[in-house]
Amino acid sequence: MLNSADFVFARIGLWSIGAAPAMINYHLTGQALVYCLKVSRVEIMLIDGDEAALRRMEDVKAEVQSLRYLMLREARRKLADFSSEAPTDELRKGVQGGDQMALFYTSGTTKRLHATDDGSIRAWLWQYVCMPYYHGTGGINAMAQLVANSTLLIAPKFSVSSFWPDIIQSRAT
Repeated sequence: MLNSADFVFARIGLWSIGAAPAMINYHLTGQALVYCLKVSRVEIMLIDGDEAALRRMEDVKAEVQSLRYLMLREARRKLADFSSEAPTDELRKGVQGGDQMALFYTSGTTKRLHATDDGSIRAWLWQYVCMPYYHGTGGINAMAQLVANSTLLIAPKFSVSSFWPDIIQSRAT
């Protein structure tokens, strides 16, 4: 998924049922994508409106047969059918405070991609996060702001031309 409020709320929803999402780069194709899907043992992939991402998933579907994917627009339609009550603790039975919050992948620029645990978190007053949320730096920082009751300033993606104007306009710290 692209950086969005939907991404953040999907991740919080997964935590509420004891799931640790796999933060997979939506630009991956072919065997690199297959590797990430298999190593994470992902069962359901949530895809926003990016048709190119959907095509990439279709291209590898035969190699990862257990994978199902759900388009965000379809998921939104189904949300109204669910209860607004918090999930029961039974769903999180066995989850401990130090358990993994997400599975991130290295960039693969110097060697084959590999999965890594999320790291420690630090909160700021107003955090502008333009790194992709599937990336360890972007994902951990974005979620840390919410967990620490700070303000998260969501940038859809990094832009050289708008970075400093965004920082100044948002008064990010």
